[in-house]
Amino acid sequence: MSALISLLSPLQQAWLSREPRERRTLAIGAGIIVLLLGYLAISRLGDIDITDTAPPPAAASRLPAIQPLAQERWLAAAERHGIGAPRLESQAHGLRLQGRVPQPQSVTTFARWAAQHGWWTTDWSLTREADDGLALDMTLVAELERLPIAAHDEATP
Repeated sequence: MSALISLLSPLQQAWLSREPRERRTLAIGAGIIVLLLGYLAISRLGDIDITDTAPPPAAASRLPAIQPLAQERWLAAAERHGIGAPRLESQAHGLRLQGRVPQPQSVTTFARWAAQHGWWTTDWSLTREADDGLALDMTLVAELERLPIAAHDEATP
């Protein structure tokens, strides 16, 4: 302990020989430098991506198979799940379903049914209508893109 005190003694003498105004300025500057160094250390730690090191979840291989679109079946399922007057359009990037729903829960139950058949909801909106009904506009896709996990892995088309 005495070795440490003998090392710090010249620093303490140099510090005390300065004017109080200069010591205050140096202390504020040192505090700012410590804060900036702390910020840089924390921001660099946030840039480390540890998700690439994790193996893919086992559930990823058990995704439901994509079932071909049968418009009558989809319209019947939409009505069965509470979507009134459904309209189904095939688009370049998937399907677009429009209709009326009595409550928002109808959207989630239909989206769950579609996911069980390999179609995933990517966008949806509900708009309140004058008669207290809700207008639904939903977009579904059959293929989700998976990013490569390792350098030898290829992305899905």
